[in-house]
Amino acid sequence: MLVSLLNLRYFLDKKKSAKVLDNKFTQPSFKGFWLKGEPRQEVQEDGLFSITKIIYTLSPQRVGQLNISSANIKIARRENTRNYLGGFFPEIKWKTIYSNALDISSKPLPNDVYLVGDFSIEASVNKTQLNPNEVVNLTITLSGKGNLEDVKSFKPYLDGVSIFDEKILIAKDVLTQKITFVGDSSFTIPAFELKVFNTQTQEVKTITTKPIPIKINNAKKKEELLIKREEKVMSVPVIETKTKKLDTFYLIGAVLFGFFLGIISMLLRPFLTFKRKKKVNLKDTKMLLVKLLPFKENSEVKEIIDILENNLYADEKTKLDKKALKEILKRYEIN
Repeated sequence: MLVSLLNLRYFLDKKKSAKVLDNKFTQPSFKGFWLKGEPRQEVQEDGLFSITKIIYTLSPQRVGQLNISSANIKIARRENTRNYLGGFFPEIKWKTIYSNALDISSKPLPNDVYLVGDFSIEASVNKTQLNPNEVVNLTITLSGKGNLEDVKSFKPYLDGVSIFDEKILIAKDVLTQKITFVGDSSFTIPAFELKVFNTQTQEVKTITTKPIPIKINNAKKKEELLIKREEKVMSVPVIETKTKKLDTFYLIGAVLFGFFLGIISMLLRPFLTFKRKKKVNLKDTKMLLVKLLPFKENSEVKEIIDILENNLYADEKTKLDKKALKEILKRYEIN
């Protein structure tokens, strides 16, 4: 829906001989535009004048008619003012100068295209071979000039693989996103593809990464699911040979036995449940990392995950706060 980048320039011509004490520039609101980075300021000398140029880089947010309102600058000068006695005394006076407003027409892009500019994309991982349930960290880097703010998360879907995406970060003309993959069998990270409209060539260009195969050592083989046709069992009628009195006796005995068995199971349930629960081994760094990853949005959990990853992959030996770790495991019922 966006057209291109727009360089907006403001020019202020000032005589070198003018005595300006101060100035305050007020920029427009730029409603309907993305503001790309900080404005640039340039100063040029041209004979008797000094020319100050302020440059903004903008990107339209929608299709249609857009308006950039007037900017203004307030200038303070010292002037001599006559008092009631006929004498003169210096006084500071402010004058406001306004720029012209601009109307911008934003035209639509071809179908299935929302990026405009000139980009390159790259994807890299920290490792391609690992053990089951270890973490693969993928970093996607998108570089170039254009509307990076409109790029959405690259998080893919892979059957049997847990995937966690972090927030997209933009610094000047570079966009990065980190994605974590956890699986117990080998898989392939798919290629990431973007369509970009180039305003210079007026063509749509497709940029893409390469698929990245990830090998899991000692992976468990998936068991084939066998579906058997249900066999019909012929029901055989039971011939009752017991007397009514004997049937009543066994019926009462069965009811009493079931009653006492239910009481015994209720009394033993807390002990059986307690025995069944296993505590997380705090020394198993890999398993801790896998258990904590789904809760990394919490700042405390994120701090512990960073320590675990650095200890596991960067050979650091930072000690964990076991008390805080146990509280987090208890809070999220991790076992």
